[in-house]
Amino acid sequence: MWPADSGGDDFGWACVDVETTGLDSLADRVLAVAVVVLGAGGEVEGEFSSLVNPGVDPGPVEVHGITVERLRGAPLFSEVAGEVARLLRGRVMVAHNAEFDYEFLAAEFARAGVELPVERWLCTLSLNRRIRPPVGDFQLGTLAAHYGAEHRRAHDALEDARALAGVLRGSLAAADRDGVTLPLVSCRARRARRPPSIPKTPCPYRSPGRMDEGGPLVQGMKVAITGETVMPREKLVERAVAVGLNVMGSVSRNTSVLVTNDRGLETAKARRAAEEGVPVVDEGTFLRLLDDVRPGVPAESVRV
Repeated sequence: MWPADSGGDDFGWACVDVETTGLDSLADRVLAVAVVVLGAGGEVEGEFSSLVNPGVDPGPVEVHGITVERLRGAPLFSEVAGEVARLLRGRVMVAHNAEFDYEFLAAEFARAGVELPVERWLCTLSLNRRIRPPVGDFQLGTLAAHYGAEHRRAHDALEDARALAGVLRGSLAAADRDGVTLPLVSCRARRARRPPSIPKTPCPYRSPGRMDEGGPLVQGMKVAITGETVMPREKLVERAVAVGLNVMGSVSRNTSVLVTNDRGLETAKARRAAEEGVPVVDEGTFLRLLDDVRPGVPAESVRV
């Protein structure tokens, strides 16, 4: 029997695991994500998993086993964000050390310009510290064995999420039996860490207006970037500024070109670009155009 105050009675559960390039959600990236969806009664209703191209070195391969070769052809996070959001929406997010997974998802969703639809999370690590089962430690594999959940491979996102679903079932039953209150965390009362904003760099060239279809780029052109990028955003901005482009934080009728890897991405920048008829190119095209930026007209005064 699951607790009456479980929080999943009306919302269901979404068991989540992410594998990452490191431990800092602002500096490191997600390599793999998995979600196993449970109904209010604990029955599995669906699952999703995917490797994710982080655009950077995969980090500790000896831990997660995700090599550069395995990542070839993997989608960007922005390309899977919609499906992950669909599975999370209206459910309690569950993870083992949930703050870690939540912070990484929040950072990746912010980079992709998509809202993370998580209102509450439940951490199975925190819950079992309250339950205090007779185990030597509270690692996911140890708890999976205790609650009779199969755990085939540690640090495999989907296998961890499946094992987590079994741990959740056993933990909720134990909490109900022992009268343990669930440590549900409200995300509404919490401000997620977001990637730092990139400082605006003054451009010493006048804007030549819109970019023609197919290019070229001209010094002084106003460039906006939205959504997930393979190259870290700050590096992409650094390259654009170095060749005399004016990288803006928003889109207006004066924007020369918008850079995005997902033409269907619903961000404020993408919507404004569509309204104003601003040219749109993907990251690969933009990087090629950066190799041949035409000279611009120096401004009489620098304008930000």
